[in-house]
Amino acid sequence: MRKTKNKLKTLMILATMSLMIQIHLFLKPFVNNYQINNINYYFYQTINNNLISEGNVLEQDRGVVTARFSSNEAGDVDNRYIKSGIASEFSATQAENRSPIKPQFKISAKWNTHNGIGNLMFQYATLIGIARANNMRIVIPRTLPIRHIFKLSNEIELSDSGRPGVHWKQYRTGWICCFFTRQVFHLSQNNTEIRGYRQSWKYFQSANVEVREHFQFHESFIKVAKETIKKALHDKLQISKETPRSESNAIVVGIHVRRTNMVSPASLSKGQVDTNTTYIKNAMKWFSKNYPKNEILFIVCSDDMKWSLDHLNFSNYKMYFARGNKDYEDMAILSECDHMITTLGTFSWWSAWLTGGDVIYDATWPRAGSVLDRGVNRTNYFPPNWIAI
Repeated sequence: MRKTKNKLKTLMILATMSLMIQIHLFLKPFVNNYQINNINYYFYQTINNNLISEGNVLEQDRGVVTARFSSNEAGDVDNRYIKSGIASEFSATQAENRSPIKPQFKISAKWNTHNGIGNLMFQYATLIGIARANNMRIVIPRTLPIRHIFKLSNEIELSDSGRPGVHWKQYRTGWICCFFTRQVFHLSQNNTEIRGYRQSWKYFQSANVEVREHFQFHESFIKVAKETIKKALHDKLQISKETPRSESNAIVVGIHVRRTNMVSPASLSKGQVDTNTTYIKNAMKWFSKNYPKNEILFIVCSDDMKWSLDHLNFSNYKMYFARGNKDYEDMAILSECDHMITTLGTFSWWSAWLTGGDVIYDATWPRAGSVLDRGVNRTNYFPPNWIAI
């Protein structure tokens, strides 16, 4: 009797194990994006082509990519690596000898070169994220204005055409500026020109490191930025220009004030908000409260310096107004700050993003119920670690 029971128990265990293996194989997730390319990757965990969760790569060690997913519905996918499009497990030695999959197709954008720096940066950065997700090669016009500001990358293909993809397959991401659509990460296998608005950090969240590498300013602009900050620290906090910033307890907070066309009657009627001095004061108070042990210097860059001097020259704060610079030099200065207070526009957005520090933004933008408000998804536009005041 005991032997019979043991046999039944063994059979039940084996049957259970067999069932678990079959379930595991059925649920085994496919990874739609499986290129091994440089540093950054973007993965999807899917079952039968249905999106289960998105994953971001946390580390790359000796060619092995470790992805973490926001959902575990298909089982534990940690430490699974890329092989023939399937999330499968193989050793670091196998991955170490793996060569990248060469992109077969190209991608570009319908470049609006008359746009400002911030809008062009969104076009370029989102192209990086989309290209990496689809394993495509980026092509940009040789005359793209931001090439003269940033180093970008030697791996980007340059074209003598102002619109390299005019005869390629067209893909529109949307008519509204600040929304994210993930479908663009699943393009068909064709040379593709991306059109539409893409003002969302989500398009390149998995390529942040690479985007920062591309958006390194040319040395001449970095020199202007560093010299400006050294002078500001010397003039306002009496810190020697020879003292490295890391050796002082001072922190530098950039304030970008965008006005001009943004506060015109037409812009305000669409939903832009006028520069709010109360908001800027509250943002400055936030830094004073959160960095009580530091000397804080606020550096103001603006396209309307007269207004800034008249309205923001607060005597109870250490403030420096950076005057006489070109717009891209202002962005370089702001990017060298530790933290940032933004106002309006994509120029302000990118200046803040490049700091990599604490970022404050105006919670009243855009005006509630306005045309612009209907075109902005705040969670798609503002990164989750930024602070609304």
